[in-house]
Amino acid sequence: MTLDEKARAFAKLHPKHNGETWHLWCASLMYRMCAAYGAGPIPIPASAQMAGDWAGKLNPYYTVAPIGAFHYWTWGTDGHVGLDTKGKGTDVFMASSFIRESLGDGIGFQSVAGYSRNGAFPYRGWSMNYGKNGKITQEVVMATPTTPPVLTKPAINPPKPPAAKPNVAAQWALDNKIVDAGFDPNAPITWNSLLWTLYRARKV
Repeated sequence: MTLDEKARAFAKLHPKHNGETWHLWCASLMYRMCAAYGAGPIPIPASAQMAGDWAGKLNPYYTVAPIGAFHYWTWGTDGHVGLDTKGKGTDVFMASSFIRESLGDGIGFQSVAGYSRNGAFPYRGWSMNYGKNGKITQEVVMATPTTPPVLTKPAINPPKPPAAKPNVAAQWALDNKIVDAGFDPNAPITWNSLLWTLYRARKV
């Protein structure tokens, strides 16, 4: 499954947060995604703001963010966080009331630019870490193996096809030893072979 498919599967199984809206539980959503599809953070950040503070140096250029990156925003004292499922900040899985594609109650997809709303919610940057060491494990897509054709070595000395059965005239010549066994009745006749054949025929 791709990370996008994993996020959709998670939302389908958990359209609500403990029976209520996911809104305001973005940190909880990111923790559960790490735990389900990677490595959960230790220690567990108490908020998205804390997770961003612990995630190391944040890259402010969201258009170069890869799949599996965590995007962080400034929002009050708690901050906000979402998970990039397709790269470049176009499809960010998050818990929020401001969702572009809803997959439940306050859960779905938004873009970095869409959530930032022209700087009203300042974008801090992205990291591959959620907190100190929370991560999403990406599956390596392997090409479907194909079976190579079986090659057989040509025979060094291919067997000769069986000799054709001689016709009546050729058999008479063989029986009377006018020609030798193994002669080719379709081979071109030379004067020498013709003379020897006539020489032998005179004794018949």
